[in-house]
Amino acid sequence: MATSTSPRIPAWRAAQRGTAIAGLVISLPVLLLAGLVVIEAAYWHMTRQVLDVALMEAARAGATSHGNPRVMAAAFETGLRPLPTGKLRWRRIRYDSGAPAWRVEILSPPAAAYEDFGVQGLPIAQGAQGPQGMPGTLGKSGALGKLGALGKLGTLGTLATQRPPGTQGARGLGMTAIRNDYQAEEHARRRRAGWPEGRGPASGMTIFEANVLRLRLSYQLPPLTPVTRAVLRALAPGGHGLAAAAARAGNVLVVQEMALDMQSHPAAWPRRQFEPDVDALH
Repeated sequence: MATSTSPRIPAWRAAQRGTAIAGLVISLPVLLLAGLVVIEAAYWHMTRQVLDVALMEAARAGATSHGNPRVMAAAFETGLRPLPTGKLRWRRIRYDSGAPAWRVEILSPPAAAYEDFGVQGLPIAQGAQGPQGMPGTLGKSGALGKLGALGKLGTLGTLATQRPPGTQGARGLGMTAIRNDYQAEEHARRRRAGWPEGRGPASGMTIFEANVLRLRLSYQLPPLTPVTRAVLRALAPGGHGLAAAAARAGNVLVVQEMALDMQSHPAAWPRRQFEPDVDALH
């Protein structure tokens, strides 16, 4: 009768094989999760770099276009081209989160700065006109009215040629704007008028600070993997803010700021922020 000559595996070695398989089953998901974290982190870092460049391009466009939100929005969208994004994706993000895919807020110059330093009569480039040619006037809170009420300013009324509110020349002479030229002379004039350190009573800023364009970007970044999105949804905080809305949709909210000196007269545009116009899609 034939007998088997194959060696028998010792019981202790079989137990070791079972332990190794169990260890692999336990550690493999951990290794995969760690790999996903590395991939997501690299993707987020790359996206932040692109967003930084895009925000810089928007600030540069705004610095030379009197802070025109439309010009800045076009420059920002052009800077986003390296990313796998577009209006269709932005509309999807808005549908999922109930908030815009991205938003850029104009933090400075603030509205109070136009009350302190704003004048009418400065030339605004034709390409920097507001929606439908409407001037960004401040109405009853116009800067010259505020300055005249202070009593001590005297010669400040000669800073620019005044025009009736709501009127506008071919180069936007009816818009309220802050002078970008002769800042040192304007600063000295306000100090002589009694403004402490040349700071305006409404904004607390000097004319130098009022000529700095400061933008803040809030950008919803969808993760690459469903696992990361599920984790973000599970950890989403309550509230109605943009960060909470992004987290509930499983997105990461990237917030960045950029500041740049103005190279043109900052104009008081009606809009203080801009975001993607996804409603225009058909």
